[in-house]
Amino acid sequence: MHIAFICLPAAGRVNPTLPVVAELVRRGHRFHFVGPSLGARGKEETWQPRLQDKPLLFISLGTTPLNGRSGFFRPRLAAFAGSRWQVAMATGDRVEPSEPGEIPRNVELRPFFPQLDVLRHADIFLSHAGMKSTMEALYFGVPLVTFPLQPEQEATARRVEELGLGRRLAAEGLRTETRRCEDNQS
Repeated sequence: MHIAFICLPAAGRVNPTLPVVAELVRRGHRFHFVGPSLGARGKEETWQPRLQDKPLLFISLGTTPLNGRSGFFRPRLAAFAGSRWQVAMATGDRVEPSEPGEIPRNVELRPFFPQLDVLRHADIFLSHAGMKSTMEALYFGVPLVTFPLQPEQEATARRVEELGLGRRLAAEGLRTETRRCEDNQS
């Protein structure tokens, strides 16, 4: 018996793990399928991108106590300021709104976003590789760029990269990779 951590993708997206699992089932392997819990989260607001014609980058380090890094957000603001990207950046409740500095016009910055609504529109998700965030991104078919903050997130980030679902960045390489991502999307 195998357990497959798998998500059925949102409409119009392709889940790259389904053909592998389908082949194993064809060969007689049995699976229990589990995935993210995407139910309602109380009275969460709805969200729509301000611009429908621009690609959307969602940046969030989750709700972990380690997300209070204004130094993380500032270079991302600089890297994407004035770019063709629309950026939704969740700073968490440990970063003061003024800490990251001047907010470019193409960036919407706030402590929290309704993550499921943002992921419905996102083209890339820069995430801490928390399990729930990772599973939600996979559900919506959104490629991940991971920046793990804790050991279990590091394991998730490595697996995301091994499966070709995104890239894992080390802290020291984040600035260079952020700029390279922007250059490749121009």
